[in-house]
Amino acid sequence: FAVGTVAAFFAVDLEAAGYGRAVSGPLLGLFGLVAVVVMLLRRVARSVDDRGPVPMTIVGLACLATSGLLLMLPVTLAGATAAMVVYGIGYGAVFPAVGGAVTVAAPSPERGRAYGLFNVAFDLGISVGPIVGGFALAGIGLSPYLPAVVVCAAAIALLPRIARTAA
Repeated sequence: FAVGTVAAFFAVDLEAAGYGRAVSGPLLGLFGLVAVVVMLLRRVARSVDDRGPVPMTIVGLACLATSGLLLMLPVTLAGATAAMVVYGIGYGAVFPAVGGAVTVAAPSPERGRAYGLFNVAFDLGISVGPIVGGFALAGIGLSPYLPAVVVCAAAIALLPRIARTAA
């Protein structure tokens, strides 16, 4: 959800604030690089292995929500850079944690299907995020990032309950 929203609106917001695509491209690349570095950190993988996927997923979702809140502030280069770094940390934490959850939850013969369904859900979020963000902006005058922040906050609130029910 958040990925699609950022992809759809981040460059537009930067251009509206007077920064060109020469800035938005590298900042989106910064998010990707930070995410890769976080995913490669042994501590992240070990945390998912030792504590299960829920705590790291919550940390990642909190970072994604924080990034969304930063993106709702008036656009500055420093603020946009901070938002992309925090966003990369969140994405880098959520992705391996959810992958770990799929591995734990799905029996071996069903794991391929489970990963496929995870990717379908991820792709649906990428598609729906900009639609809902666009409606928030054009339809009711809110920040396009607000729905992503609300989704992350709701997931943080519900995840421990869902995990207890599934256990």
